[in-house]
Amino acid sequence: MGQLKQKIVAMKKILPLIFTGWFLTASSVAAHTHSHTPTATEQEAETAIIASSCDVFPGCPLSLYGDKVTLVLPDELYAERLLDISLEFKQPVTEITAQLAGVSMYMGKIPVIFSQQEASNSYQAKTLVARCGSHLMTWRLAVSWLQDGMPHYGYQDIVVANPP
Repeated sequence: MGQLKQKIVAMKKILPLIFTGWFLTASSVAAHTHSHTPTATEQEAETAIIASSCDVFPGCPLSLYGDKVTLVLPDELYAERLLDISLEFKQPVTEITAQLAGVSMYMGKIPVIFSQQEASNSYQAKTLVARCGSHLMTWRLAVSWLQDGMPHYGYQDIVVANPP
């Protein structure tokens, strides 16, 4: 019983020191974070670092791949109606795979099959998503492809409404 009491007394002495050190570190990090506005060069470097880590599933938002691919969607997307989805690549690609999965409510995975449009770098798909209990539902389109033999992974969150 004596050893247990000694450990408790020691912990009572150490815990305030640990908490104080953590608090001071967190405060200085927060102060540094809020006092510095990144320059354009720093933002470009950060984007490059993020983009370089995009080649791991599920990847990064397709918007960061602007130099490689453009996603084209209709202005209004409704559940239980055909959705036209287009991918326009800047260079030739192979092995495109894609799927939709619910983000706001999991409703399974829907394969999205893209077809190349007449020997171009444009690909088209038509798919359906189910109606959700809420009026709006967020789906994630995850896309992978090979470009110059290198795998790329990207995604885009898409908000789909129930039909009027």
